[in-house]
Amino acid sequence: MGKLPPLSEVNYDQTRVFTLPASAIAEDGTLVLALRVWGGSELAVASWGGGYWYLRFDGQPVALSPGLDIHYPTLHPWQLWSVPLLLAIPWIIMRETATGNREARTALAGVFIFAAACVNDLLIDLAGWQTTRLVPVGFVAIIASMANRFTYVLNDLEGEVAQRTADLIAATANWPKSPGVIHSRVC
Repeated sequence: MGKLPPLSEVNYDQTRVFTLPASAIAEDGTLVLALRVWGGSELAVASWGGGYWYLRFDGQPVALSPGLDIHYPTLHPWQLWSVPLLLAIPWIIMRETATGNREARTALAGVFIFAAACVNDLLIDLAGWQTTRLVPVGFVAIIASMANRFTYVLNDLEGEVAQRTADLIAATANWPKSPGVIHSRVC
């Protein structure tokens, strides 16, 4: 008994009994067990601990993928690559806010909260901090700042439509009346 990758553990000479529910056994008494087989080319095993592996079971081809074993070794490089973005995006939004961009001003608080939450979660993974993951809070902050902006745009849109309708009515009021044409106003 042991554990399979990604957190593998070898434990020989131990047994464990698993109880199978009756629903796992087919009416004809057959039982199918699925095992994760790990292997592949020497390069895949040397690089990632395993790779795609094809095998035949009862004449059926089965393809397995490396799954999380590729994710774990590449996680830290991806996280480190995101740090410059976590610094650049708030800086860009602050620059836009300084130039008077109203959309950037609305998004600024949400972006800062999101960036702080991401840095917190990066420090949990990279430095071993023992704290709560905050990225969900960061996403809520982004969504709240976007909702604020969308509410403003919607309210402003209603005003723009009313203004354009008034301009159209004023422009068509002075049109010459042609005989035989029915004129009506939309108000």
